[in-house]
Amino acid sequence: MFKIDRLKKLVVEHKKVLFLLVAGVVVGCILIILLIRPDRVDITPPVVSNIPMPPVNVVAPELKLIEVNPEEGVRETVDSLSQTFFRFSSAINNSTAEVTVVPQTKIITNVYTANPDTLVVEPIVPWVSGTSYTITIDRIQGVNGEELKGSINYRFSVNLITEVWGGDPIR
Repeated sequence: MFKIDRLKKLVVEHKKVLFLLVAGVVVGCILIILLIRPDRVDITPPVVSNIPMPPVNVVAPELKLIEVNPEEGVRETVDSLSQTFFRFSSAINNSTAEVTVVPQTKIITNVYTANPDTLVVEPIVPWVSGTSYTITIDRIQGVNGEELKGSINYRFSVNLITEVWGGDPIR
């Protein structure tokens, strides 16, 4: 009972302050409602047009074969594991290379360290003398996205030399 009497006494003493507080809250609410009226908010739906966009054709520059070393044909060599060097128009990405050899021969491919535009094809097992081979590069990309258009077919045969003549005799 004591708390209720105390509350009544506070209300009577501060009647003007409470009235002003309640009046301020009411006026504030009315202002908020007036400021955010639906007729002031743009509720127009966005205009969606059905204009077809032309297709975007992104064409990667073409990667071109510049040179092969040794040249196609008969390869006379003392090295039965001789490498073939394919030089392209720009630096290449070895991980994109798809290279096969017919007849089937195990090979490894690498980018030549001194020339990053050169793919090195090296047999893991020796080339067989008198055999004709075709190295086919079906796919390879440059480091900047250039693409090889079509395949490269490089044909050669190996003639292993067992005796080398020349020079001065040893004394």
